[in-house]
Amino acid sequence: MFARSGALIAIDLAPHERAFMGTLPSMLDDVGTTDPGHAVLHRDAYDDAERSAEFADLVASDRARVRAEDRTVATRVGDGATSLSEQEARSLLRCINEARLVLSARAGLFDEGPGWEERMDRDPTAAAVGWLGYVQSLLIEALDRGP
Repeated sequence: MFARSGALIAIDLAPHERAFMGTLPSMLDDVGTTDPGHAVLHRDAYDDAERSAEFADLVASDRARVRAEDRTVATRVGDGATSLSEQEARSLLRCINEARLVLSARAGLFDEGPGWEERMDRDPTAAAVGWLGYVQSLLIEALDRGP
């Protein structure tokens, strides 16, 4: 799926895998405040509500900018990009992680705890979370190989 080639990470995904990666940005952009994934992506940084709100205000624009950049990379992968720079690969990792968090929250996997993997053969959302975890681990391995 991913292989280090000098300073680049080569991508070898099947068409349906690329198509799925290409859907992640719009899925994440559509997370509304009532979506279970919203709470996961916007967790409080502190136990104190006032401090958490202040922190959220301070980082909101940077967080939104970075997430938009990350999602652009996932869109490029979905559109057929064959390689990524190390920075782009890290952006893709963050986008995949966000998607896993949102899908896990929607499927109630956080509430279920260990053993949720047993649902993968009958629950498409759990299967997607599992596959994204697999992709994430392969991308991390490619990054760890170093240039």
